Amino acid sequence: MGLLKSYIRRFLNILRREVLVLPSRVALLVLVPLLLLLPVLTQDSYILRVVILTAIFAILAASWDLLSGFTGQMNFGHALFFGVSAYVTALLNLNLGLPPWLSIPLGAVGGVLTGLVVGIPCLRLKGSYLALTTLAFPIILMGLVFAFPGITGGELGLSGLTRLTSSRTSDYYLINVVMLACCLVMWKITDSNTGIILHAIREDELAARAAGINTTRYKLLAFCLSGFFAGIAGGLYAHFMRLAGPSALEVSLSFQVIIWSVFGGMVSIYGPVVGVFLLNPLMEVLRAVQESFPGLPELRMFVFAGLVLVTLLFMPEGLVPWLRDRLETECPRCKVRNARSRGRCRVCDASLAGEVRTSAATEDEAEASVTAADKQSYLTKPWLKFYPPGVTEFMEIPPDSVPQMFDRSAQKFAGKNALIFYGTKITYKELQELANRFAAGLVGLGLKKGDRVALLLLNCPQYVIAYLGTLKAGGVVTPVSPVYTSQEVAHQLRDSGARMMVCQDILYDNVETAGVPLDKVVLTAADEYLRRTGQVPGPHQEQPAPGAPSYH
Repeated sequence: MGLLKSYIRRFLNILRREVLVLPSRVALLVLVPLLLLLPVLTQDSYILRVVILTAIFAILAASWDLLSGFTGQMNFGHALFFGVSAYVTALLNLNLGLPPWLSIPLGAVGGVLTGLVVGIPCLRLKGSYLALTTLAFPIILMGLVFAFPGITGGELGLSGLTRLTSSRTSDYYLINVVMLACCLVMWKITDSNTGIILHAIREDELAARAAGINTTRYKLLAFCLSGFFAGIAGGLYAHFMRLAGPSALEVSLSFQVIIWSVFGGMVSIYGPVVGVFLLNPLMEVLRAVQESFPGLPELRMFVFAGLVLVTLLFMPEGLVPWLRDRLETECPRCKVRNARSRGRCRVCDASLAGEVRTSAATEDEAEASVTAADKQSYLTKPWLKFYPPGVTEFMEIPPDSVPQMFDRSAQKFAGKNALIFYGTKITYKELQELANRFAAGLVGLGLKKGDRVALLLLNCPQYVIAYLGTLKAGGVVTPVSPVYTSQEVAHQLRDSGARMMVCQDILYDNVETAGVPLDKVVLTAADEYLRRTGQVPGPHQEQPAPGAPSYH
């Protein structure tokens, strides 16, 4: 019972601190339960059918965004993955009698193989050449469908597939849960290191390759992942409609997917999903209106085209990013999103008053707004050039110092872990005490306010303690990279003017060889925190190297 209460408390804490603080997440929290509760509100078979098809197309649109939006591989033939999976699923179900729970994943594997078939010859193509090449594949496959009617069913397609479930309501819940799961997985992929690499390939493939990224492998991965999720959508569509026909390969479906994604907002996964859930039901409503009033002219496609044109003109990034920029703002310091109504950042407590840039502002407008006074401020305050375009000059460095902000955090999270190093845990309170003791030791060694202290330490707890302790003692930190040669260490010490150094024992040889005179050198054991867990990488040096000025 106590464990259950702990999980409930953790869930409520996440809900309060991470979900309810942003309008977009609140909207998601409201709309997802409404989607799942729709069969409770209505049992109308037509309405449920429209929402089920919308959910299937949402998976398809999100999979296109994964490939074309995030990776920049413009695919004008995305219906190929959808259609191949639909046909593979139908053939397996009709000829081998495989149930839907087995034929749909195998159809998705067919989508992956199709992604490889398309991706390999397209690796060297870019821009319009890539788009036209991908457009040709579904057209070729449709020709093969008509050429072998004995296998594919020709123009009529393959019909009579097994139903997904025994009722429309069960179909609704199954497909919508699969849609939510697929979209969540795709979003997590784009939010991972793989997503960052895909972003890099889209922005500058040559630079990504120069940075050591195997762009060929990641582009093929993007094609295969996109084909897999589009394949799931195709398999669900075939079993729900109980039909796999040439309509699943039509070029119009590929362009429909692009329109949904552009309307909702590319490079987001959730943008195309919102676009589908708005445009697809809207088209059905307009169809019903047209059937009710047959005397009216054909307005359905006219309204659809008008919506797309308005979106492209006034919301070029899509509907969802446009709305999000109106309701939320990004902290210029830590880049975390906050509700626009907040005055200070919910994470770093920085002022949000300087966030004046809107989604409609362009880079040219921001550059044109820089006056001579602004350019002068960039000379006197060089850190301003790292701020986002449009951030005004009064966005200064925060008034509180790093030690003050750390002390506040230590007071607030005293018992929480601040550092975890090879299993050794250091709480905020312990870290504060260690930093205070280190600061007192530096003052005892003669450190005065404004003196520079060089830190030659590996990435370990000692670095954090020395950094905070130096700042608390009033010193100025000069970091020295542990991979520097002795000559580079000498240059760094001379340029900084540091007369005191904090160094790890295994790095002291470089300091000695550098030959730069120092007043004090504070040595610390490299394996101090490794010894606590018995993870010492090598023999421990108990005493400093001969000739070391001091050891603390």
